[in-house]
Amino acid sequence: MVRYNTNFLCVSVMALGILFVVFDMYHKKVVEGNKSSRVYLVGDSTFDNTPYVAKGKDVFSYIQKKNSRAILNAIDDSKISDVYRQLDLVNATDHDTIFISVGGNDILAREMTLEQLMVKYRKMLSYVKKGKVVLCDLYYPPQMKHLHSIIRKWNTFIHLFSEDYEIKKISETMVLPEHFTNIIEPSELGSVVMAETICPGESCNPNANQG
Repeated sequence: MVRYNTNFLCVSVMALGILFVVFDMYHKKVVEGNKSSRVYLVGDSTFDNTPYVAKGKDVFSYIQKKNSRAILNAIDDSKISDVYRQLDLVNATDHDTIFISVGGNDILAREMTLEQLMVKYRKMLSYVKKGKVVLCDLYYPPQMKHLHSIIRKWNTFIHLFSEDYEIKKISETMVLPEHFTNIIEPSELGSVVMAETICPGESCNPNANQG
């Protein structure tokens, strides 16, 4: 007759139970990470520079290589008022990330004061219902130095949101003349720089490690 060590059996069952719990937690985290990988790009030609570069050399294409679930809602020449329509197309969950880069065309148009644009921008942000929102400041096109002072004021305004939103400071990475084409648009090299600024590293999954 075979005798079993009761203590050994109890320890084995407990160990298997712990392994099951750990595996289940890991599985849920992986699934959650996959869910959180969706990325939306909202705004203007800072993201949608396809008309100004060769096919596959635009900002979105490089970001999409980092995350195949990236979605481009941004449209060239958009202003703050156009972002509402783009946000209507965003089907985000709380695990998704929405990158917003807009304001440059409003400044160029000079249809409103900077203070009025700031009010307009704040109102636009309140329209976002779900998802982690990441804001981008504006770069300083080397050939448009006459606008640098107003862009600096705008960026100071954007940076004030840092307590509530993550800020991507493309103003600190898009700095060389070769980063631009058509005076103000990201060039092919600028597209690489933009993609790396928005999504550093080999992948783009901003919410993957968040609880």
